[in-house]
Amino acid sequence: MLGPLTIMVVYSLWRVENFSVVQNVSFDNYAYLIGSPIYIWLTAKALLYGAIVTIVTLIISVPVAYFMARHIGPRKGLVVTAILLPLYTSELIRYFAWRTILGTEGMLNGALLRLSVISEPIEMLSFSPVAVIISLVHVYLPFMILAIWVALEALDPALLDAAMDLGARPIRMFGKIVLPLAMPGIIAGVLFVFIPVTGEFFGVNMMGGTTGFTITNAINDQFTSAFNWPLGSALSYMLLLSIGVVVAVFLVIVSRLRMVRNYVGREV
Repeated sequence: MLGPLTIMVVYSLWRVENFSVVQNVSFDNYAYLIGSPIYIWLTAKALLYGAIVTIVTLIISVPVAYFMARHIGPRKGLVVTAILLPLYTSELIRYFAWRTILGTEGMLNGALLRLSVISEPIEMLSFSPVAVIISLVHVYLPFMILAIWVALEALDPALLDAAMDLGARPIRMFGKIVLPLAMPGIIAGVLFVFIPVTGEFFGVNMMGGTTGFTITNAINDQFTSAFNWPLGSALSYMLLLSIGVVVAVFLVIVSRLRMVRNYVGREV
């Protein structure tokens, strides 16, 4: 891991002139990127995809993981296998399946047309940010569910019983006990989803078309089409730095959550 990253650091400090790499150390590439609104926007767009997919998967995963931890007994292994099942299939197949479902002539539009719900196909479902988000949620949802489920598995049922005996309603019990104690798993799940989604290239390219263009597409173009490896390396580190800032924020949150967890335990 350190070897390729070190090589990319060196390349990012060089530049290309007349299709040749000039091995003079400078920060010209980084200065160019900082002053380029398009690359800043593409980086922000990748972070936005990561944030939206993370929020959607989190909203779906919390009730699913809680139900698995509290209400599924002997069939728990079967349910976990069902959640992991999509991971046994190639990403290429999963993305093509979503293109078949969401395309203008796909299954979803066809069903809506036959039911007279719509008069013409919904074009925003195919090769659009909506298609990107739907497909990425499907691909990364198991990671979020499993991370939260592992945290909730360690939840002592006696805490919930005590809260109910003291008159806590289900919503208050969930917000005051379940969520704080599940936060380490939630944070882990957020990291498991946000980091790879932000750096996703294949799914964004497959499902978004030209509208899904993000910084990862720009990095790929610099390495494969423009043959400007120094600028591509600088773009890669621009993305890594952006993700690193988010990771640092989450690490701070995790360190504070330990105090929250101990506090909740004492109060109950």
